[in-house]
Formats: sequence, C-alpha cells, structure tokens
Amino acid sequence: MRPTLAIASALLVLIAAGCGSQGNGDLDHLTANPKSFGTPIAQGNDPAHRLPSGASLVAKGVVVVAVDTYDETQDGKSIGNVYVQDPVQPTPWSGMTLYQVSLNPPDLALNPGQGVDLVGPYQPFAGPASGVFPNGIMLPEVVKGSLTLSYEGESPVPVDITMADVADPVAAMKYVGMLVRLKTVTVGTYAAGKRQQAPINGNSNFNIQGQFMPIQPDFGGTVAAGTTLKSVTGLMNYFYSLNLCPRSSADIEK
Repeated sequence: MRPTLAIASALLVLIAAGCGSQGNGDLDHLTANPKSFGTPIAQGNDPAHRLPSGASLVAKGVVVVAVDTYDETQDGKSIGNVYVQDPVQPTPWSGMTLYQVSLNPPDLALNPGQGVDLVGPYQPFAGPASGVFPNGIMLPEVVKGSLTLSYEGESPVPVDITMADVADPVAAMKYVGMLVRLKTVTVGTYAAGKRQQAPINGNSNFNIQGQFMPIQPDFGGTVAAGTTLKSVTGLMNYFYSLNLCPRSSADIEK
C-alpha cells in the first residue's frame, strides 16, 4: 500500500505585513512552506533498530492521535497521557504513548490532528512492578518529554486492520499507539471491575475499551454487550491485552 500523509495540507506562511494603498491585500503574498514529513517514531521504535532505553527521541512533525482527558477508572489515575504517531502511514511501529509530557507553552490545548515536535527520553514500559507484561512485551513510551505545536492539521486517517492482524499480541504491538479501524465488531460480555472493556469477536486478548469515553451502558455509554457494530475506529493500546479505544461517538459506526 502506498504511504499517505495523515494531514490534509501543509501550512501557508510568510504573510506579507500591511496592505498597500492600491488595495492589494495579504492574500497576494502567501508563500507555501511545506512541512517535511517522515517516520521519526518508527525509526526509534522499530525492534530492528530500536533506541536504547533512556536515549533521546527527537520526532518533529508527528501527529496527535488522542489526548486522555477521561478518567476511565474514576480514581484520578487514568488521565493525562497523550498519544502521537508518524504522519506517513501505514508505517509499523509508528505510535507512541507520552507519559507525564510537558507542553510548551504550558497552556497549549492539544487536539487530535495537530502536528507537534516531540523531544524526550525513550523508555519502553514493560509493565507494573507487580506483574510485567507477558512474552517480553513493552509499551512504546516517552516519559517526561516535551511537546511544541508545529502545525495545524487534521485527525490521522485510520489504518484498517483485521482480526488476523491481532491474533498474535506480540506481532500486533506494531499497531500500538496508532489510529486503527476494525470492521464488523461484535462486543462480548464486559469484564467485572472499574475498566469498561469487553472482548471483540470472541478474542479475549483483544478488547474494546472505554479509555477516552464511556462505552458501557452502566457507565453512561451506548455499546451493549452482544452488539455488532459496522466498524470501530480508535487508538490501539496495550495493558495485558490489546485494546481498541474509540475517542468519541464518531469513532463508532452502528
């Protein structure tokens, strides 16, 4: 598949100052300054040439996929992460979790689709001390990095996946942190506890999860167990299982 850009167009900059007496306005002096797009996250995160833990990852012009402002566990502990991916897609290993990221300026309001420049220590997360992830799985993360707004764009185009793509959780880690879409999603029985998650299409290692919004009716959501959805778009995440996390009701096609 030919790579595509996740943004609609480059910024237009260098607007000439002032308007002349003959009525010539600034629109006569716009100059295109296209951004140089690449795959800096994949270059540091791909196991074939992965950065050592603690090494600095510099990723310019990457795209915001999701911002976690919803406390899914209702205890103040499940909020605040930012998720970014390379703009050139489809590119395996191009997603990243940003933990305790600093924004520059501090009041920067992040939204999906914005282009940002990321600098920070690459520290893959192997799981809590109480129980590491199985099979040597590590969640791609930058810890206490810094984000600066680079350009205004659009939400990334999701990468279509199939159930075969997630059959092996280790192989499917290449999609984690990316925006993906799965068609024909049958929701199983929700797990007991405070996390809103249910298996997808009978696969107990692949769940739909309410990380960014309520999905389970008991929490105010609208996706009942036993429902078959036309498609679900969302962030692919991992926490002892692969999780497909819709960001808003627009990501769920009934």
